Order: sequence, then C-alpha cells, then structure tokens
Amino acid sequence: MGKRFIAQKSLKKQRRKWKILFLLFLFLISFFFSLRFFGKVSLEGDHQELVSILLTYGNSFIEKPKKTTLLSKAVSYLLQIDIQRPSTLLYTGYQGIFKDDEARTKTVISKEVEKNGNLVHQSPKVYLYNTHQKEAYQPSSFLEYSVSPNVMLASYILKEQLDKAGIYSLVEEKSVQDELTRLGKKYYYSYTISRSFMEEAKKNYPTLTYFIDVHRDSVSKELSYLEKDGKGYAKILFIVGLENPNYQANYQLTKLIFDKLEAKVPGITRSILQKEGAGVDGVYNQDFSENTILVEIGGVENTVDEVYNSTLVLADVLTEVIGS
Repeated sequence: MGKRFIAQKSLKKQRRKWKILFLLFLFLISFFFSLRFFGKVSLEGDHQELVSILLTYGNSFIEKPKKTTLLSKAVSYLLQIDIQRPSTLLYTGYQGIFKDDEARTKTVISKEVEKNGNLVHQSPKVYLYNTHQKEAYQPSSFLEYSVSPNVMLASYILKEQLDKAGIYSLVEEKSVQDELTRLGKKYYYSYTISRSFMEEAKKNYPTLTYFIDVHRDSVSKELSYLEKDGKGYAKILFIVGLENPNYQANYQLTKLIFDKLEAKVPGITRSILQKEGAGVDGVYNQDFSENTILVEIGGVENTVDEVYNSTLVLADVLTEVIGS
C-alpha cells in the first residue's frame, strides 16, 4: 500500500513536470511568433526617405540599453536585427519601407552613412534646434526596434528637405539636458541653454540667418490631428513671445509661413499663439534674431507618419520663404 502511494505520488510529480514543460514550450512558441508578427508592423505608405533619415541620423533616436540582457539578445536573434543599428531594418522582412524585394535589393545604402552623422555645409543658412529635445511622439512600428521618435526627428526631416533644395542647414545635436545637469540648473533654464548653443553656432557659422526651434505640444490628438485626402497630418502651432521688444518682426515672418501652410493644406495649422506674462518664457530666444521661429509640430499622440507628412509641407513652405 505504501509503495503504491509513493508510486502514484511520483507519477503525479512527473505529470506536473511535463505539464509545466509543455506550457513553457507553448509560451516560447507564442513569444517567437509574436516577435515575428510585431517585426512586420509597417509604416503607412512607402517611406523609404524617412528610413534613410533614420539611417543617417539614427544615433539621436536609438535608446541604447545600459546592458545587454538575455531578452534583448533573444529579440535581436529572432527578429534578425541589431536594436542599436537601425540599418538592420533593411536586411529583414520589414514591410512598408519597400514595395517588393526587388526594390529592396536595388537600394544600396552605404555603411558609411551611419558614421557621417550631422554633415554640415560650410555655409549653412538655417539653424535647427530643439530646446526641449526629449519631447517624444506616439511610438509606432519603430518601437519594435528601440527607436524613440522625438522632436529631433522633425528637425532632421527639415534638414533633409532644405538641403535638397540648396538651403543648407544644421541640426543642433548637443544635449540640453546634459548641459542642465552639468550646470545644476532646473528644466526651466532650457531656453538659456539653447540660447548658448545658438550663440556658439552663429559664431562658428556666421552665415546662419534663420533659427528654428522645433517643439511638440502636449494636447490631445483631437486637437493635433488633421486628415486630408486620406492622409494624416500632425497639426502645426506657432508661438511668438510678446516680451521680445521687437516681436513684430518675428510675428510677420511667422504669419507669412502660417498663411502659406494654410494655402497648401487647409487646416494643417492650429494658430499663432502670442504669449507673455507670469509662468511663461515670453521671449523664447526670439530676440536673438528677427528670423527666429518657434514651431510645435503635433502633439504627444501623433505618430511618426503624421509628423513626417506635416514636416514635408513645412519644409516646402520654408523653402519658398527662405529661398525668396
């Protein structure tokens, strides 16, 4: 009787062990196929140019893990990507970037492009910067590749488009947050830090004439989204500081850009917000030059696609205004 009881108990343990192993096997299988599925999540449309921008300036968007974990190794292996190198997007079955395999194989992107970084023309005309560099957009398919889309992405898209039009620009890559930490300053000193970056850039590149501070608003998507002809846009808001003694010149330039945007895509803008008084900066470094603009592209719930579409329209308008 005792032996039979022990045998039954041992059999139950074995069954429990196999059940646990079976459930673990199912979990691993589902985990594998889930990764494969999410690895195929695509951008809307065929945004080869957007991916090229990420390849060129990817270092600003990659969230490098503090240490390599077993999970990160598994993700990299199963998705066949290196989460710290966005170029590996092109070597997988990633959808939405290329229409077919033939197009993908015909596209050759030099590995050197990842090393070049923010290439600057000898005589740039436009200085693109982000006082609040950490303002991020709604993660979409890039989330699977540890890419965090923030306002610097919009700056790089603008640079890409302006450079192609022969209006050379540079994007400020020095970290505002790192400088705040180094000086022991609070977040509200961000404009003071970005001002020092502007002064240094102007000193190094005297040809700089236009200064564009790109932000992202914190409003809901109900206020920050426009759908036009089947395409989604992140709405654009401008801010003019009334505590700048010569704000009229900044306002006139902003109004010109605002009107041209509305003419191209009606409804793409929200307003020109004029700010002064307690609790706001009131100047926003616009006293640095009458050609200093503060633009907020979209809100926290806008996606990379929507920001991309709006930034292309803004780049077209800036090309017209600056080129003329």
